[in-house]
Amino acid sequence: MDTSALQTDPERHTGLVLLALKDRESFPLLFYRRDCADMAIDADAIDPEFIARAKALVITGTHLSTDTTRRACRKALDAAAHYGVKRVLDIDYRPVLWGSPIPAMAKPALSPMTR
Repeated sequence: MDTSALQTDPERHTGLVLLALKDRESFPLLFYRRDCADMAIDADAIDPEFIARAKALVITGTHLSTDTTRRACRKALDAAAHYGVKRVLDIDYRPVLWGSPIPAMAKPALSPMTR
């Protein structure tokens, strides 16, 4: 795995989730994602040439929940499409991470993708 394009942010923490097991049907999750580092991904720091060397690009739905990370996803997806890199969307829609269902419903996060 090549991590040379990994973005870091010394002012933010890594996102965290705690899983509790109550019984076979109950397993509440507690998310700590306030101002976490992955939500500060900078579109300007994404290198399309780096993406061109990949076999696939995976985007998580959580990163479509804010304008900043949505722009970064769009730039990465556009580069992947340009270079013929497979694109994968892990929907991972969790209302608690969006703060409100309105951003998820109000505007399309991305245009339809083709293989």
